[in-house]
Amino acid sequence: MKSYIILWLIAFQGFLSFGQAYVPLLDELNEWQFTYCYSGCVTSNYYTNGDTLVDGESYKILDGYHFISRTILLREDVQDRKVYLNRLTATGKKMFLLYDFSKQEGDTMNLFNPLGPFIENPGQFRLDSIRQKELFSGELRRYFYWSPVGENLLPNNYPVWIEGVGSTSLVNAAAGHADLNGVGKLSCFFKNQELDYADYDSIAVCVPTTTVGLESLSNQAEFKILNATTEQLKWCNGEVVQIRIFNFQGQTLVEKKIELEQNQINYQAIQKGNYFVEFTFQNHLSRLLYLFIH
Repeated sequence: MKSYIILWLIAFQGFLSFGQAYVPLLDELNEWQFTYCYSGCVTSNYYTNGDTLVDGESYKILDGYHFISRTILLREDVQDRKVYLNRLTATGKKMFLLYDFSKQEGDTMNLFNPLGPFIENPGQFRLDSIRQKELFSGELRRYFYWSPVGENLLPNNYPVWIEGVGSTSLVNAAAGHADLNGVGKLSCFFKNQELDYADYDSIAVCVPTTTVGLESLSNQAEFKILNATTEQLKWCNGEVVQIRIFNFQGQTLVEKKIELEQNQINYQAIQKGNYFVEFTFQNHLSRLLYLFIH
């Protein structure tokens, strides 16, 4: 009889950790507020600001704090419970599996810290436990507690993830240890300006500061680039009124107003390489795309 009870408890714990509906991390607009204290405490914010397409996949663009280059992109596979980070550089793209919320207690995986204050690839971590806690919103949410294993380059880092929120360190620091008096820790998190997570040990009040990105880009969902050469850019599906092509240093190389029926432009030849192109549409919304000119 005792063995049946133990098996039932194991099965029930498995249901609690995986059986409930997954809460996605990325929404139309996310805002993270991050606090760090040295001689005094400072809170900075960063947020998702716009959508972009890379290799046919839809991403959210991170902006603010040290993401102002807008070259750090996030994509979520809700069905697989995974979040990916794509870092764009002048020489190409670098993809990371940032979070895997399908992991179970005892599982191990390599955790990464792309573009952060921590070592980028410290090594393997073990998922020690998954616990449910109540957030400020009143929702029960899964907390994932990790510890370093093997020859880990961050032996004193104990990352904590929150489903639907991300790391309690920086969102791009999946292996980051939250430390108010060190690198810092997450203090507030908002979805569409609604407070979802708050840590009042590190901040007195949580108030959203961003209003960008709330407009839906669904009417440009089918918009795509057909061809990009050193002298011509061609696209389809979208009432484009202006185009700007710029490099990774922010230097504008091409900027043109477009007639509504127009679906291509010619310009003075620029070098082959990786660029950004910003399309502005008739409804005043814009879309930033990563562009390889061949």
